[in-house]
Order: sequence, then structure tokens, then C-alpha cells
Amino acid sequence: MREQFRIADGRKWAAAPVGVRCRPDAHPAGHSSYLVDMPRSPEPLLTRERIVAVALRLVDTDGLARLSTRRVAAEMGVSSAALYYHFDSMDDILAAVIREAMRSVNEPDATLQWTDQVTSLSYSYRETLIAHPNLAPAMVRRPYRRFGGGVIAGLARAMAADGMPADLIPAALSSFESYVFGAGVSAQADYEEPLPDEMPELDAFPGVATALLTAQDNDVSFGEGLRSLIAGWQARTSAYPQHRPAPQEAG
Repeated sequence: MREQFRIADGRKWAAAPVGVRCRPDAHPAGHSSYLVDMPRSPEPLLTRERIVAVALRLVDTDGLARLSTRRVAAEMGVSSAALYYHFDSMDDILAAVIREAMRSVNEPDATLQWTDQVTSLSYSYRETLIAHPNLAPAMVRRPYRRFGGGVIAGLARAMAADGMPADLIPAALSSFESYVFGAGVSAQADYEEPLPDEMPELDAFPGVATALLTAQDNDVSFGEGLRSLIAGWQARTSAYPQHRPAPQEAG
């Protein structure tokens, strides 16, 4: 399809671009008028998906503090007001950006044991956080950082099937999410103070001092921590009283 607009002397609606073909058209006496054929873009210039993609790229490159509707609009060559046709506010855009980033988190195989599911999910979630570290401050105060309702339900079902008491499942899920979030955010942290050359407080434990003063592999440390967290919840499940006595009624 091609768009048309009118150019008339005395009431000039638009200027015909150089190289655009104009053709005479019917017009009132004393006025010259043309219909200008303009090619229409094969896809809309502005969509929710494109706005979110541009906003996510800006956060990744320039940081969350510099994100604004004016910045997104300028990057797309439109006015700030145009964005509000698709979103209610900058906060609404940011929420969509977080959801878009979280789409890269792979859902685990529901046929696996919960320990394997949470391991697969944790590594995928950590990779997403490492890929978008500038989003972390916004994710802290929003529920969109969580694994997602469908994933949570699948993990909870697998935990229950393995015998984890219902009372423990919410805390278990929260602990994994918090651990992975912290590990993902700090994975690429640039600490200002280097490690000391020695730790006299640990003279009685030289092996511990050596281990602490040795540069750690983040991937190895993450894996060890995740396995320990899983083992801790397995042990907690085994020790949890399955049947609590009913509370005594007041006499």
C-alpha cells in the first residue's frame, strides 16, 4: 500500500520530498494541488516489542539510571508521547523490560527430580542475571525477578512428590531464588579493595587462610554453594516432623 497526502498553495500541508513523484489532482480554482505517493513502511515503526528491545539495550549499555521515556523515544526517532500509546508509564516499560530479560531463563524438564530441576533453572537464571547486570536494582523491588508462576508450580510439585513438607516448600523456593540472584549480580562485581597479603587472624588455621587468599573461580563457587543448599533442604526434609500433634484446646 502507498500513503497519499495533499500539498496546496496557500495552505501548504507538507513539503514534497526530493525525488517523490507528484501528480496533478482535482482542486478548487486558483489553487495548485498534488497527491504525493509515499511508500508505507512494511512494518509499524512503533510496537511494544520494539520499545522493550530498545529499552533493554539502553539499560545494558548505559545503565538503569539513564533510562527514560525521552531517551527511548530519541533512540527510536519518535516523540516521548508516542510511547504512551503502548505503555502507561516508564515503570510499565521497565516491568516489560524485566519480563523480556527473564524470558531467556529456560524452564526445567518437569519429568526430572526437583534437585535436577532447580539446578538447571539456577544456572540458567544466573546466566540471565550476568547478561543483564544493570537490571538488578530494578529487579530487587519487583516480583518479575522470580522464576515465574509456571516454573514455581512445577518445582513445588516436584518437591512435594519427593516428600518435602508443604510448610517448607515456600522457604526452599525463596532460598534458591535469593541465592542465585545474589550470585548472579555479584558474578562480575569489580571490588575496589584487593585481598590482603596475609590474614594473621587465621594463624592457627593456615590452610583456611591460604584458601581465602586464593582467587576463587565464580563458577566453581556457585556450583558448590548450590549443591550445599540442595543438600541442606534434603536434610531438613528428612528431619522435619511429618505429623505434628494437634494443639491442646484451652480448658
